[in-house]
Amino acid sequence: MRDGRYIIGGADLRAADRGAPDSQPDRRHQQRYILVPDATVGHQHAELVIEGERLYLIDLGSPRGTHVVENGERRRLYEAEVTPDTSVELGRWRCTVADLLSMVDSLQGEASRTG
Repeated sequence: MRDGRYIIGGADLRAADRGAPDSQPDRRHQQRYILVPDATVGHQHAELVIEGERLYLIDLGSPRGTHVVENGERRRLYEAEVTPDTSVELGRWRCTVADLLSMVDSLQGEASRTG
């Protein structure tokens, strides 16, 4: 099952986002890191929490923000329960929560092949 907490991050790997130079994420954390293809998304931009059928999206203090997009309008999100149909914007990258869930499923597929 995919229950758990997943860090969502992008290609913005500034030193401030990476932590100490000698810190290496262990394998368990790498399997829970959703890498999105956009440089406007910070290294630790947001967190997706999956608890059974409930989904939560939490902004981790990202400078460019996490937004919910409804009827063409953006609303800043700090922490909220979401659905797979929720349209979100992380930095300038727009997707649905269903897209993020597909990325989680891909991570789990990779973990089962290597684990």
